[in-house]
Amino acid sequence: MKYYLLAVLLACSTRLYSQQIFLRLFSASGKNGVDFVQIDHDKRTAKKLHCDYTVLKNANIDFMTYWGVGAGNIIYWTNGENLYKLNSANGSSKLIASKLSFVLELAVRGNYAYVAYNPTNANADLNGRHAPGVKLVRINLTTGDRKDIYLSPGTTITNLTVSRNGQRLSFIDTKNFNKGTQQTEYLKVYDLKSETARTLDVASAGKREWFVNADRLNTAGWGQNDQYLIYYKSEKQNSNGSMFAYDLQGGKRRKLLENVPQMDFLWFGYSKLTYYFSNRNKLYSTKDGKKKTTFYTLTNDNILEAIVL
Repeated sequence: MKYYLLAVLLACSTRLYSQQIFLRLFSASGKNGVDFVQIDHDKRTAKKLHCDYTVLKNANIDFMTYWGVGAGNIIYWTNGENLYKLNSANGSSKLIASKLSFVLELAVRGNYAYVAYNPTNANADLNGRHAPGVKLVRINLTTGDRKDIYLSPGTTITNLTVSRNGQRLSFIDTKNFNKGTQQTEYLKVYDLKSETARTLDVASAGKREWFVNADRLNTAGWGQNDQYLIYYKSEKQNSNGSMFAYDLQGGKRRKLLENVPQMDFLWFGYSKLTYYFSNRNKLYSTKDGKKKTTFYTLTNDNILEAIVL
């Protein structure tokens, strides 16, 4: 594998929050495991990490479905049933939590993992995230202790994120799923202290509006001391969308960036007025959506997702 990284990192003046980007690759090892790349912005290095699937021997689901990065740049992941901690030194994984079937969303921040799952979804169908019975739990990654998070009846969860201070969650709650123009998506922020949720924005299928695909990772980001939620939305029957910032204190949104193709939304990161995107063959940064600086180029590998810390 080749990394076209050093020259571009030298040219990048805008720094990431903790200067780390993790990429999950389509692994040549196939069912034996999956590969990651960890990019260190400060040291201008990239190293490959491997996650072996030996721990999944005899499991009903024998591959990784979701992953996240916690304190100490440790990767945590799930196969849809259990939660594991990766030892990047040797590629092995340790069981952290079990009996979570069927995991629909995983978001990690610091020493906690937030898992949305639907125990009534016996067929392990991803559409179960839109079905009754979705539960949300916070797992202490050090002790394994669990705390159920209250959800109002009928709440569904996709595109789950955690604020940097760990005090809020964001997610999309979909109503009338798969009912044509009746389908409506509600972008919500959940306050973990007060255990209340509020709607920030709404996307209506009847108006040809949408946020992002439910299978995409990192579709919202937190900026400026978690006061703003940065997110993507397509409006006015336009296949290209815009980036918005919602001020959680002022209660207003403003448009930051226009004409962002949905194909670029494998993931995104945001730091100091700079956006970090990927499309099918490269990762790049941009301030205005027009001038783009590439900092990672695909050669023999296919990037599946990325996480900016």
